[in-house]
Amino acid sequence: MRNIDLLTEQPLADLKSYARVEVMEASETFLTQTFLDEDRRFHREILEGEDHQPVALAASCADLTLGSLEPWVAKAYLAALTSPANEDAARRMFGLVRTNLVQAIDRAAWIDNQSRRASASKVSQTRLQFIGDVESKRLDKLVLTPGSFRAALVQIATHVNAEGLAEIGHPSSPPELYPNFGGAIYSRNVNALWVSPEIARPPYLDMGRFGAVSFGAFGTLIGHELAHSVSPDGIGYDAGAAPRDVVGDCTRCVQCAVAMPRAPARRRQERPREQDRRSTSP
Repeated sequence: MRNIDLLTEQPLADLKSYARVEVMEASETFLTQTFLDEDRRFHREILEGEDHQPVALAASCADLTLGSLEPWVAKAYLAALTSPANEDAARRMFGLVRTNLVQAIDRAAWIDNQSRRASASKVSQTRLQFIGDVESKRLDKLVLTPGSFRAALVQIATHVNAEGLAEIGHPSSPPELYPNFGGAIYSRNVNALWVSPEIARPPYLDMGRFGAVSFGAFGTLIGHELAHSVSPDGIGYDAGAAPRDVVGDCTRCVQCAVAMPRAPARRRQERPREQDRRSTSP
């Protein structure tokens, strides 16, 4: 909320300039190649220091398709891969990993008691969700009319913007966890972990007793995403997915950081550019 309050302290001319930039960025996908090139140049070259690369229109179209139509495409495709037996095995593995993470938190002597209790409680209440558990309530209200891909994008953008404007003056709806092509994604807004049926199945997960492959593949995936619930990004939300004030925790955080055992230094590994959101796939 502090960042929003700072806007009231800015000159009106600066706010107008900021609004113009935001409108232009939100519209660049509907404009010409020049706007796409400038968007990439500013964000990738100026802000991140990358080498110049022209925008490939085919790749941009694929990104737009995935970003705007993913809830529908993923739901239609992934629904055909669901299996009660696979989901049951995934829930058993999730329960084992979650229990062990809670126990590891309870044993961590470097965490103060209050933080330990809060972290263990949140992890123990984190849920596992599959294709039948998640729905995009906002987008499910939209029925696309026949037309071009551009027309579909305009319909989606118009609908989403109208929903956002209708929330002005009212409590806003949190971002949704909807069917998608990420292997596994943790959402702090619902304190739940989405797992795709593409990986909740052999060879990543055994249906009977879990062996080394199951723990090394599916178990590692689950553990990684579960850890996001108590990461710096997720700790600002409680077990019920409500925002919590972490300012009062700063002193304890410093104490924990000092007491935390240090791992041996290792060379930093660069992450691929395509992984712009927090998702994991085997």
